[in-house]
Amino acid sequence: MEMSKNKSQNYVLHYASFFFFGSMSPNKPVENLSVLNKRVIIVFVLDSIKLSGDRCVNALKEYFRKLPRVLKETILLEILELMPLNSYSKWIANCIFEFCCSKFDVRSISPKFHEKFVTNLQNVYYLNLTGAQITEQTLRNSIKKSPSLRALIIPNLATDDVLKDIANLSNLELLNISGQMSISEKGLQYLKSESLRILTAGNCTKHILLNYERDDEILAKILHQLPNLTEIRQYDLTGKSFLKLKSPYVSKLKSICDCKTTVRQLEAIMSICPELEELSLEDPEQAAVELLNEFIKLKKLKITQFTHHETGLNLKLSKLTLETLELKYLSINFNAICLTLEELLIRSCMISTTSLLDVNFRNFRVIELIDSDVKKELILILFEQCNQLQRIVMSNDIGLNDQDIIKLCEKRKLQQLEEMWLSIARQLTSESVVMLMYHCDKLTLLGTLNGWNIEKIEVNYLRCVICLTNKNLNLLYFNCF
Repeated sequence: MEMSKNKSQNYVLHYASFFFFGSMSPNKPVENLSVLNKRVIIVFVLDSIKLSGDRCVNALKEYFRKLPRVLKETILLEILELMPLNSYSKWIANCIFEFCCSKFDVRSISPKFHEKFVTNLQNVYYLNLTGAQITEQTLRNSIKKSPSLRALIIPNLATDDVLKDIANLSNLELLNISGQMSISEKGLQYLKSESLRILTAGNCTKHILLNYERDDEILAKILHQLPNLTEIRQYDLTGKSFLKLKSPYVSKLKSICDCKTTVRQLEAIMSICPELEELSLEDPEQAAVELLNEFIKLKKLKITQFTHHETGLNLKLSKLTLETLELKYLSINFNAICLTLEELLIRSCMISTTSLLDVNFRNFRVIELIDSDVKKELILILFEQCNQLQRIVMSNDIGLNDQDIIKLCEKRKLQQLEEMWLSIARQLTSESVVMLMYHCDKLTLLGTLNGWNIEKIEVNYLRCVICLTNKNLNLLYFNCF
């Protein structure tokens, strides 16, 4: 143990000159004076509540009366978002700042205070009532008192009468009425809006909107009532619904998801959504996948294969100009995807290459490979080619060693790297940590070092150096392992 400690001390001292005199991870920014002042006010308010409870409300209300409304709201929002703080203290703070809250999320409040908080809300523009334990009348009153609402999230709370009140919100842009809805087809006639852009509806686990047998007709009707809708979230049988729309109907939709997609459904999506930029498919047919190259404006594509196929999907996406590609539970050949990609997110996939010589990606900013086997040679090629790489996440050990990292740093690669998550890298030691700290000027997060060949005492020494040099770098090492 003593030898290990001496070794670590000598090692850190050996590289100390790099940290003190070289350029490495970014410095921690000096906090703005206004931010510090705001923090002082919050501490003062919380200390007063702790000492006097609700007896301090009138005095503090008078003390802060001349404070600008914008500042009152900022302070109150920060207090409400403090998770360790109990809901009673948050309620007192709410009274002190006279309910100056244009944004409210009920998830930060204890259920027994939900009714109390929501009852006093007014003139909010963002309202999230996920899991709220309130009455329908309280919800309706809250909507009426906030005519300028822009975002309303009320899963499992929507009813016909609630939709009737929502119809009066002329500025509403985002509406979430997912989950178990008590809405009739007649009540859907109130779902009319020129301003609504994003709609989240349906039960994602059961692929149901209202009535499974007629959901496609219902969604088709809704689309006519929301002419400026650009995104449908959660409900994933949109392609089937599009078959009910009469030609030449064209929507403004830019983002949708679909399940068990057939060729007819994808052709309908292509015809009705000429401006489509984001598409999510679950268990699509092979013939449908082959049509994806026709979506010339598509920027983000997500494909998930839950149903087992003996041959699997044969993805050929080289003709697209995608920016983001997300794949789950399938096989992918790197030589068959487009070279314009900036983000690649892969979960539980088989990754292969026809030829490493033909791998030529330049635009990657984010690479996430979770539970997916990939060759080290491919990753090293990507590291060398992609000068804009900012985030790397890999859960499997691909055999990276210190020499690989040293060579990349000597070639001045990974200069834009901000986050590196390597869950298991048994051949990487503290030498790689030092090299990355010194050469990656923008690196702010490095881990998880539990899975590296590095001792905790070495991590602690490196953290001391980071602290002494005021660097904005977090070394992740979890004691639970």
